[in-house]
Amino acid sequence: MPTPTHPRPGLEGRTGRDLVDALDLLRADHVALAGLLQAYALQKDRWRPDKKRLATDAICVALDHHDTLEDEIFYPACERALPDGARLIAAARAEHEIMRVLTAQIGETEPDSASFDPLVGKLAMQLEHHVRAEEGELFPRLRDADVDLHALGAQLARRRAELIATKL
Repeated sequence: MPTPTHPRPGLEGRTGRDLVDALDLLRADHVALAGLLQAYALQKDRWRPDKKRLATDAICVALDHHDTLEDEIFYPACERALPDGARLIAAARAEHEIMRVLTAQIGETEPDSASFDPLVGKLAMQLEHHVRAEEGELFPRLRDADVDLHALGAQLARRRAELIATKL
């Protein structure tokens, strides 16, 4: 299979950025988020509270962007493409809600509080579960469905750029 940066029949005039596969983009988010959470887990005992806050703020913003992309664009596309996938999509949306609650709790908790690190640990476990379910069940089903994953990826990339621009 050609890589997303190589031209393909029917895609003339599109840039490499337009050819991002939606599942690859979301998987890259999953990897990046897991990496941020793993770095936090490895360093948390050495960091001062202000460094912990900076790290968790970055995690929460990245997770918020990912959550927005999936809720606004990806899950509706899944609902259209997978009429029998309602259970998987509902479970993924519920996991997002749990992560939103955890990120809010992290934001409201002082980094030097005894409950701070365990909250970040719960978020890491929830994300791990979410990723395993999405990548193990939902992504393969969507890849087999009649969906233009590159067009969907371009939509996700455009929305991400908007989200980043509004946070500057």
